[in-house]
Amino acid sequence: TTVNASEQNIQELVDTLVHKLDISTYAANNTYSTSEVDTGKKWIDGRTIYRKTVATGALPNNTTKTVAHNITNVSGFVRLYGNAYKPDNKVTIPLPHAHPTASSAVLLSVDPTNINLLTVSNLTVFSTSYVTLEYTKTS
Repeated sequence: TTVNASEQNIQELVDTLVHKLDISTYAANNTYSTSEVDTGKKWIDGRTIYRKTVATGALPNNTTKTVAHNITNVSGFVRLYGNAYKPDNKVTIPLPHAHPTASSAVLLSVDPTNINLLTVSNLTVFSTSYVTLEYTKTS
């Protein structure tokens, strides 16, 4: 087959891009696990961003629920998000959950040791919840 110069340049470019594509990094970007995962992403300071999903159980009844995340050497949290599931009608809400009625809102925060879920009413009907943390480490 005859290949002209521009086709050859395109093929060389494709070969270079395919060689540089790191499939394991792509897979890590799309992996959610209860173990720590290197996302392949970097924070603005150049540190690696890690991800871990924690099962946080039922939402609390008018209180703050704390769940240990068991992450060591955290430099800073970059992102936190999750969901809560109500099995009787299969409703899922995002965490944190903003709602026009404050009693249906769920506040989500994290500190060096725990994930904190705050409700001002009984939301235990959401019997399953997960929080995903993205963070950088000191070492």
